[in-house]
Amino acid sequence: MRYEPHDYQVYAAEYIKQHDVAAVLLECGLGKTSITLTAINDLMFDSFEIHKVLVIAPIRVAKMSWPDEIEKWDHISDLRYSVAVGTESERIKALETSADIYLINRENVQWLVEKSGLPFDYDMVVVDELSSFKNWQAKRFKALMKVRPRVKRVVGLTGTPSSNGLMDLFAEYKVLDMGQRLGRFIGQYRKRYGRAWKRIRDKYVMEHPFCELCFQRGVIVPVEEVHHKKPLSEGGTHDRSNLIALCKSCHSRIHAERGDRWGKHPEGE
Repeated sequence: MRYEPHDYQVYAAEYIKQHDVAAVLLECGLGKTSITLTAINDLMFDSFEIHKVLVIAPIRVAKMSWPDEIEKWDHISDLRYSVAVGTESERIKALETSADIYLINRENVQWLVEKSGLPFDYDMVVVDELSSFKNWQAKRFKALMKVRPRVKRVVGLTGTPSSNGLMDLFAEYKVLDMGQRLGRFIGQYRKRYGRAWKRIRDKYVMEHPFCELCFQRGVIVPVEEVHHKKPLSEGGTHDRSNLIALCKSCHSRIHAERGDRWGKHPEGE
């Protein structure tokens, strides 16, 4: 079938190609798999930046969804894949098969890293359902982090990055960037983004119920975000002088002007 992507799918695929670390946060059915496969195909056969990809996914997704997508679209038909599920001998056989993409279920990540005896020589890892790595104490998370420094490119896919709140994001983003954005330690993250920040944010919203930038122009727009003028990752604090209440439009514009969402600055606010 001919692939005719939407604009957002083209943008997402280009983003993956241009960034060693990427998170594609799209709801179910919006084409995260085809987006990622398009990027993999281009990185492998056009720019020759990768040669071996590991996809970690729920078992049904690894066995059916990814193979179905590869076989469905004409433009990625050259990609060879191997599904490493089943018994240990079946998994080893699949991982030793010559392929471009290796698909494994998330329950076997620890086995792959610590027990399989096979070299972890993948230059790109895709975590399909990034939220399954939200527990920083889980064995699968710890195993993946052991080999994370060896991997040049990582992509995380999910439609629900923080279903239980901001605490989910710490481990997910550490898998992606090894702590560059949100810090290396959970205690540090809790201090910055936990209950204390929620109390500060809620109090600030009560006192500043409208977007401060819009209000300066005589426009009344309800506040939707509390923004750090100087990002926490750059030494900013929760001090009131460093906060500003914004609507989503103004918030997005500020980040775009900084370059945070266009690849110029790796750290968020």
